[in-house]
Amino acid sequence: MDKKPQKKAVKTLYKPFKSKVKGKKYSVYVKSPTGNPKLIHFGAAGMDDWRSGTATKEQRKSFRARMKGIKKADGSFAYKDKNNRAYWALNYLW
Repeated sequence: MDKKPQKKAVKTLYKPFKSKVKGKKYSVYVKSPTGNPKLIHFGAAGMDDWRSGTATKEQRKSFRARMKGIKKADGSFAYKDKNNRAYWALNYLW
């Protein structure tokens, strides 16, 4: 029998899609520190968000102000790092 090597599925980086994980709205493949694709999940299922049109302007203002105060362990802001779930929650959902 002739065996053909299987090709690895190509993961599209930085393109959000519906999450299959219970309790999360979306997933996205990001680049890990080692350079490999890493799957992260963001957005709590059942909660309001701006993208779906269920949140008010006051909720949006409050959420964005709260998210912009979150820092990573190295002291940098989490919402500025494209490989962080805070970035995706702020920029994709809100």
